[in-house]
Amino acid sequence: MSGSLCNKGDGGDCISWTGEPCDDDVCRDYSFSQATCCSNFAAVKDFSSSLVSALEEVSSGIQFSIVNFASDAEIASELSAGDTTLSTLDNLAYSGGLTNHESAIQKCQSTFENSTAERKNIILLVTDGVSTKPFIDPTGKAEAAATSAKDEGTTIIPVFISTSTD
Repeated sequence: MSGSLCNKGDGGDCISWTGEPCDDDVCRDYSFSQATCCSNFAAVKDFSSSLVSALEEVSSGIQFSIVNFASDAEIASELSAGDTTLSTLDNLAYSGGLTNHESAIQKCQSTFENSTAERKNIILLVTDGVSTKPFIDPTGKAEAAATSAKDEGTTIIPVFISTSTD
C-alpha cells in the first residue's frame, strides 16, 4: 500500500505527513489535504479487505501477507489466514512518504521464503503508479526487483490508484 496516496496526481510526496491517525479530529490542512490522504488510504484498505474476503470464498487454504510501503517498506504481516489479514488491514495506519516499489517488491518476496513449493506466489502491488524512491533511478530499481521476483516464480499484478476518472 503506497504512502503517497494523497498527492492527487500532482506529484506531491506527502513527506510532511505528521504520522497522526486518519480521523476527522486530527486531519489538518497541510500543503496537501490530509482529509484526502485519509479518504484515499481508507479506500485502499476497503479494496484490499474486499479482495481478501472474495479470494477466501473461492480458494481454500489461501494465505496473505501485507507489506505497507511509502519511502520504505515494512512487513505488516507474514503469510497468514484471511481473518488475521483482515485484522491487520483494519489496524494499518497511513504513514505518508514517497513511493518505493523496489523495497515493497523485495519485502513482499521475502514473505514467500517459507512458502510451500506448490503454492503460487502472487504480489498484488497496490500503488499510485509512480515510483519515486530510491532517488537514483527509482523506476529501474523497481523493474529490477520485479524481474528478480519473476525469476523466482512470482507473478506481480499492479493495481493503480488514481483520483482521475480518465
